[in-house]
Amino acid sequence: MVARAGIPITFGTLTFPVVPTGSYEMALSLTRYQGSGAMAVYIPVGQSRISLVLGWKDGEVSALHKITGETDEEDKVSVTPANIPSGRAFVLNVKVEVNAKKKTGKIKVKMSGKEYLWWDGDLSALSRADEPELADTGAPGVGALQARVAVNSARLRMLRGKLVASKGQTRGPIAEGPTPAQADEIRRRIQDEIRRRLGRR
Repeated sequence: MVARAGIPITFGTLTFPVVPTGSYEMALSLTRYQGSGAMAVYIPVGQSRISLVLGWKDGEVSALHKITGETDEEDKVSVTPANIPSGRAFVLNVKVEVNAKKKTGKIKVKMSGKEYLWWDGDLSALSRADEPELADTGAPGVGALQARVAVNSARLRMLRGKLVASKGQTRGPIAEGPTPAQADEIRRRIQDEIRRRLGRR
């Protein structure tokens, strides 16, 4: 699946129109072009979903938020300093591996080709990260707070399991992006491409 929506987000979220049910790789090209607030990437892992928060605590910390049992202030899987650029694109590569039989998982994140952070453990340790702004609790997505972020491109490739089409949507004010009708057309084309590719299998 390849998306090139280029939708800037202000105090809002973008839910991708797919639900990965297994192991997968996801590559995101993002640009924080205004503000210095935090961004979030919502990562489905098995039946759970965890958020990768980028540049929070005044831009100092990135972390997987939050592993079961942790409070908002004690994310253990974290990077300091966060080194999140502003005004230029950067690429996040996320690899998720799920072992359904053992009920374990792994998350590996690279930023611009370099190891950034990772986690492995029991799937039960991951919180659902059920953000009310996200359209589908099983879908990946991107969020921004006190910043404007452009999603330049998003690619998702299944390693094991199935990729299921979802509805996907944006919530929150949208600035300098496509109109709602244009955004709906972008999502429709993505969903049509997903169905076409799934039909080949």
